[in-house]
Amino acid sequence: MKRILALCFAFGLPLIAAGQPAAQPAADLELSAALAAVEAAPESLVAHDALLRVHQAAVRKDYKNGEALAAPLEKSYRAWLARAPGSLGLNYGLGSLLYSHEDPRAKPFLLKVVELDPKRAKVFQMLAIDAERWGDEAGGSEFMRRAAAADPASPDYAFYYASGLGRVNPAKWEEASLDVARRFPTHERGAQALYWLGARAKTEAKRLQYWEQLLAQFPPAKFNWSASAMTGLFDAYLRSEPARAIVLARELERAGVREPKQWADRAAFAENYQSARALLGAGKAAEAVALLDKLPADRRSSNARMIALLRAEISAAAGDPQAAYDALAKRHAATPEDETRAAMAVYGGKLSKSPGQIEADVWALRDAAAKPAPAFDLGLYTSEAKLSLASLRGKVVFVTFWFPGCGPCRGELPYFEDVVGRFRGRDVVYLGINGIPKQDDYVLPFMAGTKYSFTPLRGTEAVTGPGGYAVRGYPANFLIDRDGRIVFRDFRAHDEESNLVLQRMIESLLDRPASTASL
Repeated sequence: MKRILALCFAFGLPLIAAGQPAAQPAADLELSAALAAVEAAPESLVAHDALLRVHQAAVRKDYKNGEALAAPLEKSYRAWLARAPGSLGLNYGLGSLLYSHEDPRAKPFLLKVVELDPKRAKVFQMLAIDAERWGDEAGGSEFMRRAAAADPASPDYAFYYASGLGRVNPAKWEEASLDVARRFPTHERGAQALYWLGARAKTEAKRLQYWEQLLAQFPPAKFNWSASAMTGLFDAYLRSEPARAIVLARELERAGVREPKQWADRAAFAENYQSARALLGAGKAAEAVALLDKLPADRRSSNARMIALLRAEISAAAGDPQAAYDALAKRHAATPEDETRAAMAVYGGKLSKSPGQIEADVWALRDAAAKPAPAFDLGLYTSEAKLSLASLRGKVVFVTFWFPGCGPCRGELPYFEDVVGRFRGRDVVYLGINGIPKQDDYVLPFMAGTKYSFTPLRGTEAVTGPGGYAVRGYPANFLIDRDGRIVFRDFRAHDEESNLVLQRMIESLLDRPASTASL
């Protein structure tokens, strides 16, 4: 009891006088007890994990004050470590605490743990993820290999090792992922390995191969990752064999996979798509028009462009090329695609529009939607200087809001780098604004390790908040034209097709001169 009272005092927790009613909040009592357990058994990793769970529960309730909540815990750990610097348990506890906050200071404590216990697989995984934040993908892969070797029966470590190979050894990634699916046929990680093989496949044939294997080996009614892949498989069938898409949707509806009503709707959509194409091919465009309302364009679908082009084709064949042109112009203004532009040229020709008029129509839509980019003047990481948006007027500015611990951010940066590289020597400025200041220490090592070309800037609440770019999640991407207006936003890059769209966005901004007023 004395120990708990002392810990309460050290952490600023309210004390309860003997004989008085228990008024101390349950969360405080839980934290006090967890601290006492660690002090009583500092080498017990179970005790440290329990303390961390209590802390994380408190942070979830008061996320904005997470660092303040961690500070007294860190202070106690450092005091304990000053007395026992070689303690595996205390190094584990402090390393885990800092790691849970994505704090760059976690690394030396985690390294000490695996030095003391080379079989500590969980800590190798922490080090692997931390290495990616430092921009050390090869080091991260090696740490993950050691995690999998330390616990070969774990599907988690096997999967994450295989997944990480995709960035450092793509050929081995495919082999290792198939091995995960083979070794763990009853675990979600086996399904997840096949899911990502299909999602990242470079050809449609490979995508079908992996997702059909996933469907056969991991029933979607039992495996979440298999269920997640079925929308993609449905879309792939719709592109090549609509009849198979219908069969798949009906089977998944009967199996009760993830909101069966949605699968019933997809089956009906595929049936209407098949009917519309048949009517169009038979020269019955007027009858096909009746199906337009049953073929809604879902921008999230990988078939969004295909459906938009079909709808336009039906409208034009039914004698309304203006409706076809207008629909594609609206799509092309936001998502410039070569196929859409080619179809616009055909329908524009029927309306006696020149290429210049088509370009003007697209830009009229963009101008109507464009918004002034919020001004900023942000610190550089490479010097004490600042960089302002105003100083870049007359150039095309590509801004990505990111932070080193953001997996989706790191995932798309290689694609962005590929696209930006196509514009070397032209008026394109590529900026990466770090939205999590506590991860500042990661930034320069990350840039050095990855060799990415964006200029990293120090983000502020003013630039990420509602009065700035209103960043609600990371990554958040913007393209700003020569006049300082946001023309494109909320785009992503994950394959060659999306890369080409981004390339066309940048080209469209480069090809348009700045207005006289902005120069």
